[in-house]
Amino acid sequence: MSSAHSKLLAEVLLAIGALPDAFVEKVNVVVGVNPATGQHVRSVEKGHPDLQACVRNRRTGLGLFVAGDVKTGNANLTKEQRNWRDAFIARGGGIYRVFRSVQDAIDAIEDARNA
Repeated sequence: MSSAHSKLLAEVLLAIGALPDAFVEKVNVVVGVNPATGQHVRSVEKGHPDLQACVRNRRTGLGLFVAGDVKTGNANLTKEQRNWRDAFIARGGGIYRVFRSVQDAIDAIEDARNA
């Protein structure tokens, strides 16, 4: 993770976290070894987004799930990230976005509020 990525990630977390109708968390990936099998294991599957949030929808009053990956420079989604995004949208119907700026994240939250 580059310093630009870390900086933008922190800024997005702070911006969404300051909103009164949203809850946000960074997804931390832990990789370890299963002592019984010797296999490497991950806390989440490859492609899982950097951030997930729950936002209160203005029409229904219910929470809507928003997920997103922070990207800086010329970085694009990996194949695993595209697969996760596609399954998330198809199966869960949530909102998924790539955040290249704080405004991108705020726009995703606003879309969830008004969905």
